[in-house]
Amino acid sequence: RARVTRCLVHYKKMREVAAAIRGMNIHEAITYLNRVLEKQAGIPARVHTGGCGRHGVGKLVNAPGNCVMFPTKPTKAMIWILNNVLAGKTCEKLDDTERAALVLAHVQVNRSAKMRR
Repeated sequence: RARVTRCLVHYKKMREVAAAIRGMNIHEAITYLNRVLEKQAGIPARVHTGGCGRHGVGKLVNAPGNCVMFPTKPTKAMIWILNNVLAGKTCEKLDDTERAALVLAHVQVNRSAKMRR
């Protein structure tokens, strides 16, 4: 388990990143997100599609209309969270084969609290 509060990233982009890695192996998710930072792969925009462009890498992830985005700040935040999961107390008890089999079964993103008004 890992949790972050008051992370200053856009909710809509973080939601798309979380939806893209849900169900993946944790090591596959980290390599995928590193490829997103290098713009070798993209995050498919499935719900919040406004402002995203159409790119050729959208065909690799079956994005609707090839709409993908390359959000750097949410991607770096998610990599930090996943590395925090691997460094946690519960993962230290696991051996290497069990660590390699970890799957992201539940990824949740909430909107942040309103700061004014």
